Amino acid sequence: MLELRKSVTAELRRRQPDTWFAGEYGLEFRHEPIYEPRWDINAPGVAEATLEEMVAKLLARHESMTRDTFVGLAGDVVGDRATVTTSSTDALAEISAPGVTKATGLARVAAEHGVGPEDVVVFGDMPNDIAAFRWVRDGGGRAVAMAHAHPDLLDVATNVTGTNEEDGVAAFLAAL
Repeated sequence: MLELRKSVTAELRRRQPDTWFAGEYGLEFRHEPIYEPRWDINAPGVAEATLEEMVAKLLARHESMTRDTFVGLAGDVVGDRATVTTSSTDALAEISAPGVTKATGLARVAAEHGVGPEDVVVFGDMPNDIAAFRWVRDGGGRAVAMAHAHPDLLDVATNVTGTNEEDGVAAFLAAL
C-alpha cells in the first residue's frame, strides 16, 4: 500500500499541486502539516504525520475544486488499483484498498452475527454508502437514504426518510 500511496499522492500533486493528504487507521487520524482537519486537532488520535506513516485509508482534499471534479480526478489517477469514494460536501476523496467498502465491512459484521442482508436496515447520505446500500437492497433489506442525500445514493435507496435536522432515522425506526 505504501508504494500505491506514493504514486497516487505524487500524481495527484502533479495534476493539482494544492492537494492535501491525511490518513486513517482504526480510531487514529494522521495528517500532513498543511492539512487542516475540520474538527478539534487536539482530540485523541489526531496528529501530524508523514505520508509513509499513514495506513488503511488515504484522504486527499483540495480547497478550490468542486467535490465531484476532485473525486473524479482521484478516480482517474487511482484507476482499478484502489477504491475511491467520498463522504463529504467538500472536495475530499477517500482512497482504500481495492474492494474495501462499507459493504464489505457490513457484510462481514452481519455474517459474524448470523444476519443476512434481508434483515439489515442501513442509513446513509453520501456516495461512500452506495456499496452498502446495494448489498442490503440486492439482498432484500432496506437501504434508507436521508432526504438531503447525494443524488447517486438516492438512486440506489429502497426508502427515503427525513433529513438529519428532521430526525429522519428516528422517524423511520419508529415507523417500523
